[in-house]
Amino acid sequence: MEPEDLSQWGLHAFALGARSTPHDVVGMDGNGVLLNALRYWSTAEDLRRRGFTAVESRLRLFELYRLVHRDGDRFKVSFPVIGGDATGRVRSRSGEMARELAARTGDTVAAMAEELREDGFPNHVYPVVFGYAVDGLLWDGLRREGAVPDTGLSVERPLWNGAFWAVYPPREGAAGVNEEHREGRTLVIVWTRETVPAVRESMASGEIRRWREGGELPVPAIGPSHRLHGLAVELCAPIAQALSEEPVLDGLGDLDHREWTLVLAHELVWDLMEAWTDEGLIEPWRPDGGISQLVERIDGE
Repeated sequence: MEPEDLSQWGLHAFALGARSTPHDVVGMDGNGVLLNALRYWSTAEDLRRRGFTAVESRLRLFELYRLVHRDGDRFKVSFPVIGGDATGRVRSRSGEMARELAARTGDTVAAMAEELREDGFPNHVYPVVFGYAVDGLLWDGLRREGAVPDTGLSVERPLWNGAFWAVYPPREGAAGVNEEHREGRTLVIVWTRETVPAVRESMASGEIRRWREGGELPVPAIGPSHRLHGLAVELCAPIAQALSEEPVLDGLGDLDHREWTLVLAHELVWDLMEAWTDEGLIEPWRPDGGISQLVERIDGE
């Protein structure tokens, strides 16, 4: 059964450069329950009758974070909430696409793994393929093609811009990516829920902090002139094309194609990693929160 509180769902944002994303708003003061109630048009009075308190101030906060549409005195969530049968159909289609694409791209993944082994980084295949390529360069290509929403901040959108959505059930054990920047270089940090505490410790006093302060790390450093970069671009091209050509599934509300591309792509990158692992092209990843989760991207080389 789906939780009544949306903070217990999988919450995702595509909001590069955001000063603040909606995650914390959904998670505070029972707002996840109120937003779930707003999946259907409601007035403030409707919500008070249902037992919600401080309704006006919470609705103003939701408007500030663009989490609701307003029509006169009625409100409704502005972001996709995908659960039940819809989640199953999205993930079924994502799995089909992953199997098709994994068969087409296997040679490229194998070439990336071999290159990393030759460079002395056999334990970095997963973070390079995932963090540098399919959860990195893939988004750059989709942005250039206008296939995903703009994330630039503005006077009208000072906190975040892009897309936000909720899905249930969340993907268990799925990896994510954060980035740390210094002049001309970006440290790509691949993490899972289990390794977040170790990553935070590293950011505070470990390898990530030393890198931020100018130190060097024994991790792959990849720039536009490197063969690994060329292979990553080659890997992402058919994935981006497949995403841009995939029609929106029926029954997902009023998602436009750019929002659909985001929802599908987030599922697809995880399914692709599973497919390449199942085919033996990538070793099963056992992240430890340390060096094996880090990749350095050389910007503007």
